[in-house]
Amino acid sequence: MSTTPPTTVTGAQIKAARESLGLTQEQLAALFRTTKTTIYRWEVRGAKPASVGCPGAIWMALEYLKQVKMLDASPLLNTLDARLAELETFRAELHQQAGQLEALR
Repeated sequence: MSTTPPTTVTGAQIKAARESLGLTQEQLAALFRTTKTTIYRWEVRGAKPASVGCPGAIWMALEYLKQVKMLDASPLLNTLDARLAELETFRAELHQQAGQLEALR
C-alpha cells in the first residue's frame, strides 16, 4: 500500500492487509467493532465500509496496525516480567509475614 490514503479501498486490499497482519476476519472485526460477516462482505462481496466513515480510515487503521506489529516489544515485556517477579516476591513476603502474625495471636 502507498503512504497516501486512497479514496477507495477494495476488498482484496483489505484482505491482503488483514492477512499480512496475521489476523483472522474475526480478529479484524473485533478491532473495528463490527462482525466477521461485515469483514467477509467487505473482502468478498465488495461491500463498502460505511460504518467506519471513509475508506481512507480503514486504510490508515490497517497501516497503523502494521507499524505496531513491527515494533519490538521485547524490552517492554522484559521489564514487565521483572516487575511481575518483584511483585510475586513481595506478595510471598507479605503472605509469610501474615502467617507469622497469625502464629503470634
